Amino acid sequence: MRINELRAREDFDRILYETLEASLGDFCGRDIGKISEVSASPGGQVWRAHNLLSAYCTDELVRAGRRFLADQLRFTPVAWRAPAQWVLGTALASRMGLRVAGVPGFQLSHAIPDSGRYLIIPGNRRIRLFDFQRGVTRTVAKAGFDADSIEREVMVRAHKAAGPFPSIDRVDPDGRWFDERILVGYALPRCPPWRGRQRWERRAKQQLASWLDASAGAASFDDYLSELLKRIDDRSLSLDTGSFIPANAVSRLASGARSGLQGRELAVALTHGDFQPGNIFVDTAAGQAVLVDWEFAAQRQRAFDGFVYELKSRFPAGLADRVTAYVRVGPPAGASLLLPSATARGTRESFAALFLLEELEWHLHAMNSAEYERVPPGTRAFCVELDRLLRGGALAASAS
Repeated sequence: MRINELRAREDFDRILYETLEASLGDFCGRDIGKISEVSASPGGQVWRAHNLLSAYCTDELVRAGRRFLADQLRFTPVAWRAPAQWVLGTALASRMGLRVAGVPGFQLSHAIPDSGRYLIIPGNRRIRLFDFQRGVTRTVAKAGFDADSIEREVMVRAHKAAGPFPSIDRVDPDGRWFDERILVGYALPRCPPWRGRQRWERRAKQQLASWLDASAGAASFDDYLSELLKRIDDRSLSLDTGSFIPANAVSRLASGARSGLQGRELAVALTHGDFQPGNIFVDTAAGQAVLVDWEFAAQRQRAFDGFVYELKSRFPAGLADRVTAYVRVGPPAGASLLLPSATARGTRESFAALFLLEELEWHLHAMNSAEYERVPPGTRAFCVELDRLLRGGALAASAS
């Protein structure tokens, strides 16, 4: 997420300062003192903010760090735009570009002498600290945010089990951070057309399918739905859900899910939880696609990750139409690895209704684990689409 987007959602600067004061010194092995806004009077070490690159660094950022930032921007899947974007990304991440395009972000009262080896990238619920001399990145839970995102990632990745992800090297005894190697490459949405995006996407889906199969099991649908509804109810207690969740949406979706699945066994697995193109990383050094950001990993219906990916639910605009198309026509071409092979329309309706309940619980879980000052735009947009769907979409009949 862009720094400006984070500021629009939360008290970002305070959260950033508190997080860095608790973690940056330990990561660097130095006393960084206090962090504050950059004032007119000199005195502290200035770190610049770069909104387009979504990063903080000093003007001395080393070449490996500049290349890492450039790679986050200069690749594009649009062939005609590739030359210009390559030039723009390279220019913005150059020494001169970082000085010209950056704005004062914060200052440290105790300067880090070798600050050029470090880079800070804020994210949704966590902040990543990079040390390009050691080749290590540390993922830290934001101050005031639940450490659940760290715990879930460690649960999946820390034991070096065979899986579609890089291993974790070190874990904080208090569960607030973990270390791993710095990945070299780019996220799938930035894969250039001549580098075989579809090939990397297919590999990622195959790896995830194997992972889901390895952790797969069967659960009573009735028990699973009962537990899911309880979690939704529990997560709603501290939130004003009436201001964004459509009236009776939960009960109507539950009715729709029961209509085709009640009394049956449900295939469940340890799902990624946020399987989308941005979380598929093309590791060019290793020549493989890996899945990153397992912070929402949990046991759900096995098809959950497939629904998130194929229905593009993390990009809610138009979700009602995509769910309707799935119910009426069936899964998109090439989606058989991750989506259920239901042939009856009524069964597809029930699977879709169950997924939407899981997706709603996903949004409520994210809100409960964070210090948001307002409903995140993605959550509000999801609820708008949910309202559209229940008012006149494919689930209207069975969910009423």
